[in-house]
Amino acid sequence: MFETGVGIDMGAAEALAFSTILQSGYGVRLSGQDVERGTFSHRHAVLIDQENQRKYLPIHNILTQEQINSR
Repeated sequence: MFETGVGIDMGAAEALAFSTILQSGYGVRLSGQDVERGTFSHRHAVLIDQENQRKYLPIHNILTQEQINSR
Protein backbone atom coordinates (compact mmCIF):
# COMPACT_ATOMS: atom_id res chain seq x y z
CA MET A 1 0.00 0.00 0.00
CA PHE A 2 2.74 2.48 0.92
CA GLU A 3 4.99 1.53 -1.99
CA THR A 4 2.32 1.84 -4.69
CA GLY A 5 -0.13 4.30 -3.16
CA VAL A 6 -2.96 1.92 -4.05
CA GLY A 7 -5.46 1.11 -1.35
CA ILE A 8 -4.59 3.89 1.10
CA ASP A 9 -7.68 4.44 3.21
CA MET A 10 -8.55 7.35 5.47
CA GLY A 11 -6.95 5.72 8.51
CA ALA A 12 -3.62 5.20 6.72
CA ALA A 13 -3.72 8.69 5.23
CA GLU A 14 -4.35 10.16 8.66
CA ALA A 15 -1.44 8.20 10.17
CA LEU A 16 0.84 9.42 7.37
CA ALA A 17 -0.28 13.00 8.01
CA PHE A 18 0.40 12.66 11.74
CA SER A 19 3.83 11.20 10.97
CA THR A 20 4.68 14.10 8.68
CA ILE A 21 3.65 16.61 11.34
CA LEU A 22 5.70 14.79 14.00
CA GLN A 23 8.76 14.58 11.75
CA SER A 24 8.50 18.34 11.29
CA GLY A 25 8.92 18.76 15.03
CA TYR A 26 5.32 19.57 15.95
CA GLY A 27 3.23 17.67 18.47
CA VAL A 28 0.05 15.75 17.73
CA ARG A 29 -2.55 14.97 20.36
CA LEU A 30 -5.04 12.16 19.93
CA SER A 31 -7.69 11.92 22.60
CA GLY A 32 -10.84 10.04 23.38
CA GLN A 33 -11.83 6.41 23.75
CA ASP A 34 -11.90 5.81 20.00
CA VAL A 35 -8.14 6.24 19.72
CA GLU A 36 -7.48 3.08 21.67
CA ARG A 37 -10.73 1.20 21.26
CA GLY A 38 -10.22 0.72 17.55
CA THR A 39 -13.09 2.52 15.89
CA PHE A 40 -12.98 5.04 13.10
CA SER A 41 -9.70 6.04 11.49
CA HIS A 42 -7.61 5.77 14.69
CA ARG A 43 -7.84 1.98 14.65
CA HIS A 44 -4.07 1.46 14.55
CA ALA A 45 -3.08 4.16 17.04
CA VAL A 46 -2.70 1.58 19.83
CA LEU A 47 -1.68 -2.02 19.18
CA ILE A 48 -2.10 -4.62 21.90
CA ASP A 49 0.01 -7.77 22.10
CA GLN A 50 -2.47 -10.60 22.51
CA GLU A 51 -0.02 -12.74 24.45
CA ASN A 52 0.86 -10.30 27.24
CA GLN A 53 -1.60 -7.41 26.75
CA ARG A 54 1.25 -4.89 26.44
CA LYS A 55 0.34 -1.78 24.47
CA TYR A 56 2.47 -0.42 21.63
CA LEU A 57 1.91 3.02 20.16
CA PRO A 58 3.58 3.24 16.74
CA ILE A 59 3.25 7.03 16.67
CA HIS A 60 5.57 7.22 19.70
CA ASN A 61 8.37 5.90 17.53
CA ILE A 62 8.30 8.63 14.86
CA LEU A 63 11.56 10.53 14.63
CA THR A 64 11.75 14.28 14.13
CA GLN A 65 13.64 15.60 11.12
CA GLU A 66 16.42 16.69 13.49
CA GLN A 67 16.70 13.15 14.87
CA ILE A 68 16.80 11.72 11.34
CA ASN A 69 19.50 14.18 10.27
CA SER A 70 21.65 13.40 13.32
CA ARG A 71 21.85 9.68 12.45
